[in-house]
Amino acid sequence: MKVLSPKQSLLCMAACFGLPMAIQAAPIIGTMQVTGVVDVGASFVDFLPVGGGTGQLGILGAGNSGTFAVYNLANPAETTTITVKDLSGGPATGPVSILNFITFGTTALAGDALNLTSISGGSGGTAGCGAPAAVGDTCTPLNSPFTLTDVADASAGVVPAGTPCAEGPTPAAGSVNCATAITFLFAGNAVATDGSTSSLTGTLSTQTTAGVSTPTGTGAHTYQDILAFLAASPTNAIEESFSGVISTSALATTVPEPNFGVVLAGGLILIGLGTMRRRRRAVD
Repeated sequence: MKVLSPKQSLLCMAACFGLPMAIQAAPIIGTMQVTGVVDVGASFVDFLPVGGGTGQLGILGAGNSGTFAVYNLANPAETTTITVKDLSGGPATGPVSILNFITFGTTALAGDALNLTSISGGSGGTAGCGAPAAVGDTCTPLNSPFTLTDVADASAGVVPAGTPCAEGPTPAAGSVNCATAITFLFAGNAVATDGSTSSLTGTLSTQTTAGVSTPTGTGAHTYQDILAFLAASPTNAIEESFSGVISTSALATTVPEPNFGVVLAGGLILIGLGTMRRRRRAVD
């Protein structure tokens, strides 16, 4: 039987007792610029095309970083189409579990997935939801993830908060055409094909077309009219284009406690080193 040298014994102990080894992982880390069109109703968010449970999300051809830089194109006006799941079941905020919320099809990140684990509540509060439409008003319906803000048409220039929004066929004197700015925040995790995981945050935002508000699907420019229109029927929806930013970052790491095998291996190595020194002294 072949007897291992002290050096060979040390190498064997390191392998047998599982000393830590460097493992190359490729977490999804970077920023992705997205765009799309969505129908929003009182109890659903349906990314176009309507129906089917999923819709399309476009990745802009410029401004992406890190892992997502592969989607920067020679023509920045072009987009890469990926898949996003629709949301249904009424307004909901807080923890959720929607696996494969965003997937990348056959594009550069095929096999990777972005999972949705939390939907942030809107920050507008309910107090302003029934107030007359005016510039700067904010609203978040009960349990809603949306923050709604009445904003003045850019053509009106700088307009003081509280300026009335133009409503109906005979707008009040001093009123301005308004639109509604809408934001939606969420969080989750990104899982690469090798199983490595990173954290995720996202913001989607849109602004309705400014104009004189009327309580119809196309003329509901202020959030007051939007809410009235959506409440009139469970099938009513506001359709708007949107843009957004999704960012992923490395998970916070902690220093692991050494397991029994590693501690034992370390002790055996120290014993082996001591044996090697004693043998060298004996030879000398």
